[in-house]
Amino acid sequence: MKKLDLIKPGGARGHQLSALAREINDGQDAIDSLEDQTKKKGAEWLCEVRLQGQRLLKVKEIVGHGKWLEWLKANCPLTIRNAQRYMQTLSNTPDLAHLENVNSLNHCARLCADARAESNGEAKPAKSWPAFIEGIGKFSKSVAYAVKHPLSLWPAEGKAKLRDTLEPVAKELWPEKFEG
Repeated sequence: MKKLDLIKPGGARGHQLSALAREINDGQDAIDSLEDQTKKKGAEWLCEVRLQGQRLLKVKEIVGHGKWLEWLKANCPLTIRNAQRYMQTLSNTPDLAHLENVNSLNHCARLCADARAESNGEAKPAKSWPAFIEGIGKFSKSVAYAVKHPLSLWPAEGKAKLRDTLEPVAKELWPEKFEG
């Protein structure tokens, strides 16, 4: 039997191969979609890790190097090692613009290691995120909380307080709804 016999139109194997080709193509579409979602979630994760590192460095600056571990143990359910990792990630992660073309976690880790080597052990000054990015991240967490704990189950006073808190933001985002 020749290889070409496998792909003759109308043959039993031709139908089987066509069906498999459709499944493979559908599977690849799913893989591509999941890869895009994974990269997006990875970027969100890295953003949160960097913000956490930034917050931890602020605490260290405020309470002092010798007392920040004591403060951390008393105030946050976070291991010392994770806190150190978050701060290191903040100072060792290359600019996010360079992460656009990262195609794997190993690639990202190599970039971070390269940035660490370039700094020759010197910590880079903490970079702050633009306020709107930090704001979006915080609002996203609030929305996720509201999804997990539906507003329909909140007491009236809780809803009223949330409404009062969000009103200035809503007026800024949708001024046309608050005119007149």
